[in-house]
Amino acid sequence: MFQRSISYTALLVGLFDASAAVADLTADRVWAQTIDMIEEAGGSITALATRDGDNLNISNVRFTFDIPDTDETVIVSMDGWSLLEKGGKVHVEQPDYQEIVVKVAGQDDVTARLGYSVRGDMGVYSEVEDTLIQTWDIARAEVKLIELIAPDYDPAEATVEFVLSMNDAISNMMYMGNGHQQSVQSLGEMAFDMTIVTPAEDIDLSASARMRGLMNEGFQTVNFKGTPDEILAELTAGGGLRANSALDGMEFKMEGNVEGEVFNVSFAADKASSNVNIDNGNASVSADINDIAFNAFVPAEIPLPLSGGIEKIAYDIDIPLAAAPEVQQVHIGMEYLGLGISDTIWAMFDPTGQLDRAPIDLIVDLSAGVRLDRDLIDPNIEELMEQDPTQFGSIESLGLNELLVSALGAVAIGSGDFTFDMNDLQTFDGIPRPEGEASIVVSGLNSVFDQLIEAGLLQPDQLMPIRMGLGMGFVATGEDELTSEVEVRSNGGVYVNGQRMR
Repeated sequence: MFQRSISYTALLVGLFDASAAVADLTADRVWAQTIDMIEEAGGSITALATRDGDNLNISNVRFTFDIPDTDETVIVSMDGWSLLEKGGKVHVEQPDYQEIVVKVAGQDDVTARLGYSVRGDMGVYSEVEDTLIQTWDIARAEVKLIELIAPDYDPAEATVEFVLSMNDAISNMMYMGNGHQQSVQSLGEMAFDMTIVTPAEDIDLSASARMRGLMNEGFQTVNFKGTPDEILAELTAGGGLRANSALDGMEFKMEGNVEGEVFNVSFAADKASSNVNIDNGNASVSADINDIAFNAFVPAEIPLPLSGGIEKIAYDIDIPLAAAPEVQQVHIGMEYLGLGISDTIWAMFDPTGQLDRAPIDLIVDLSAGVRLDRDLIDPNIEELMEQDPTQFGSIESLGLNELLVSALGAVAIGSGDFTFDMNDLQTFDGIPRPEGEASIVVSGLNSVFDQLIEAGLLQPDQLMPIRMGLGMGFVATGEDELTSEVEVRSNGGVYVNGQRMR
């Protein structure tokens, strides 16, 4: 669990000095802000707001959200809450328990009646100069299904139960007058449990999920309430968006019995993180997840239990967003490390254990030099791409910085670097003429062939055409090592291992 030292006070450091003007915030202002936020998110809200001294009571609340690309609408109804003006701040007060009704209105209406209980500080709003500050500190909140009304659902013949809960939820938000925002949130644990039982159809299912130690941090220095042109101007002038998140772990499990067939599926992962950054006309996205484990036993489909794991999955992408006369760099990288499966799975096609069962690794790292003639954040980008994709610019170079594939005891390592002449579209029939070199070295491939033959997965007479095909592009450069080198010269000549192929 992240320490609670990430607090409201920490958010203020560097933004306000001791002489900053602190205004007395009103409940009416907070209520108006709430309405604005919901409408900006594409929804609407109606409620009865009545004044009782320092209290503004919000009752008979009804949220409405249209589901995109459908004819369905989500309607959420609840008793409400109160906004208490106290010491220049506004405190949110909710009952410890209230019922919430969620209805999905469409061709087939579905209604769920939920019980909502909460403990903790439901929220405090304050204002410093032109910045609205919102803090929450919830010890525990729980949503539990009380009643479900849906077509073809009879509670006398089936039962559906679910509980969604969270512990130690802390949130600090700043809404600045210029439309910029800053936020820090942490969550000790979120849990979901559900059961479905239909005796007449012999169905008994249960599912659960857990997420631990979630941390989010965001900072937005662009007013996304502006027009597309205004947003574009802020981004190209140095405005941006930063969002970082981290997670201590997660688990998912589903098991049950369907018409006499027992099954169970589970998934777990350790620490994970993600980062999004838009700054100075560039965007970068990265994420990683570690120590993934999965298990599945579905005897109706596969008679044996399946299990495995991955040590790490990671990717990172960096791209320019703004047009510029000079060449800009694009980077794409991904890693899949330590992919392993259980001996039970191996035994299905390699019962005698002939194959090398070491985990599989894959690493790809690419870079490119691009010239952008138009902004990729142009609000009309989809229409422009349909008209002519080439109007956005050109790819000037492409580099394979790293390629690594390790599986079955064999390892392939590759690299390469090419430039493109955008003024020469004749040499390669409409394609910008490339120039550069690439190479790949494969070691251990002959050992893999031997293993496949020993395992009975490859016949000796099938190996000859495979070797002939490899001989067209590879040469032996060592003990059980093959190398392929490709060169494209300025005159359009294509050479493979020194032999001209074009």
